[in-house]
Amino acid sequence: MTLRERLSNDHLVRNSLFLMLSTWTMGLFGFVFWLLAAHLCSSVSIGQATTVISAMSVIAYVSDLGLSQTLIRVLPTSRDANAEINTALVLSSGLAMLIAVGYLVVVPSITPNVEFLRAHLINAVAFVLLNGCAAANLLTDSVFIAHRRAYYNFLVDGVVQGVTKVVLLGGFLAFSAFGIFASTGLASGMAVVASLVFLVWRVGYHPSLRIDIAVFLRTLRFSLANYVGNVFQILPLLVLPVIVVSGDGPRRAAYFFIAFNLANLIYAVPFGMSSSMLAEGSHESADLGALARRAAKILLPLTVGIAIVVVVAAHWALLVYGPSYSANATTPLIVLAAALPIVGLNNFGQILLKLRGQLTSLVLLNLASFVTIVALAEMWSSSGLTLIAVAWALGNLVAGVIAVASLLRPAKARSATGARAATDRGRALAMGR
Repeated sequence: MTLRERLSNDHLVRNSLFLMLSTWTMGLFGFVFWLLAAHLCSSVSIGQATTVISAMSVIAYVSDLGLSQTLIRVLPTSRDANAEINTALVLSSGLAMLIAVGYLVVVPSITPNVEFLRAHLINAVAFVLLNGCAAANLLTDSVFIAHRRAYYNFLVDGVVQGVTKVVLLGGFLAFSAFGIFASTGLASGMAVVASLVFLVWRVGYHPSLRIDIAVFLRTLRFSLANYVGNVFQILPLLVLPVIVVSGDGPRRAAYFFIAFNLANLIYAVPFGMSSSMLAEGSHESADLGALARRAAKILLPLTVGIAIVVVVAAHWALLVYGPSYSANATTPLIVLAAALPIVGLNNFGQILLKLRGQLTSLVLLNLASFVTIVALAEMWSSSGLTLIAVAWALGNLVAGVIAVASLLRPAKARSATGARAATDRGRALAMGR
């Protein structure tokens, strides 16, 4: 059997590879984008823009309502996919725009560095609308994953969004921090348009603004657990830039953002594998034990190997952005890269908890991780960026340990047959059936 034939039959690996490729392609264009920004814009403008871009990412995830994970979980066996997708898109995008309005009202008064969002009406309107697009983009990505068509994630997020972002930057340089943000936000909007075209054309999706309450209620428990967990998982991405800006100013926030951006390129490995695991584990014929063992055998050596390479190359990678970035962000990047196996453990454990219906543990571990990261970051905020990165790593370690403990605890009292039955009951409970 050829490699191509093996990949066509191995949905776990193929979906994972395309998700990783999507993230890496986005990272490549992101690298070009931030490289141009670093050389064409002041570090102050970059620091201001990164704070707002981080906020947009957080708003998108918070307004997700856990529905992106729910779509991956339910679409493989759904009898009403259009209702599932339409309900998720309308609810999530609407909430994102509502939260964006609240952000505009409150945050600029607390952090003057983002006051440029309220400098003109068009800035404020664009911020609200683009937040809605960012939320929709998360959900369309999940639809492709659920349908085992992650190569569209590569086309939409990697190519369309990446190219658009770089091209727009040149046209928006005159708008400083807002121009950097607008380039990123409009690229997300283009990705949504491309996704909808592919969904209609290739998946048979029929768009509608109708919300099906019955569909939402049927998956409410699973969505709610994912939502609460995601909020605590994503909030550090909003809080950490604010902590850095408040303690060291926007210039230091720019250094941390670049380091974290590079780290996210390698975090694509566990993120991609975890999303693919959730999709595969949601099919009726899935053997969760075999699926977990196969994923672990791939994930562990891959994350350790990549972490070693990035730790060694961190200094030279950051030199491309300029000497100041290498001087200030190398050690934080080393810490974030070394945390890759820990991030992998965290994501791997959370997916298994979702598949087994252990939703209380899912919420608790994300809460514990959030408290750890934010408390330590605030405590160490005046001690430099490296300890902020350490706080991130320790928060993920806490979550990973809790996930493993939760997964092992019920397994002690179950036989092989009983374990399978309990897993099936957990699935049914998670889906609200």
